[in-house]
Amino acid sequence: MDSAREALARINPHVRLVPLNALLDETALAAQIADHDLVLDCTDNVAIRNQLNVGCFQHKTPLVSGAAIRMEGQISVFTYQDGEPCYRCLSRLFGENALTCVEAG
Repeated sequence: MDSAREALARINPHVRLVPLNALLDETALAAQIADHDLVLDCTDNVAIRNQLNVGCFQHKTPLVSGAAIRMEGQISVFTYQDGEPCYRCLSRLFGENALTCVEAG
């Protein structure tokens, strides 16, 4: 987490980066999202991504979500504009077989 923050700060030193390594309840998560202009999702499971999606959707805060399992990866940007899909629109297609990095490597 700190190495990602440091790398991003080198790219753009004018941006305030706030890495969070904590378990937040819905109220605390919503407060963090409301206080920021962009959320970078660096988590490893669908449930947490869905929680981030709900908060970002409510506050119309853009969400950049990255995921990798085995040798596959994806990055998605959700802006929550009218008529555009959100993370939940995609994650419901994963079904119950969505694996975490710990489970799949």
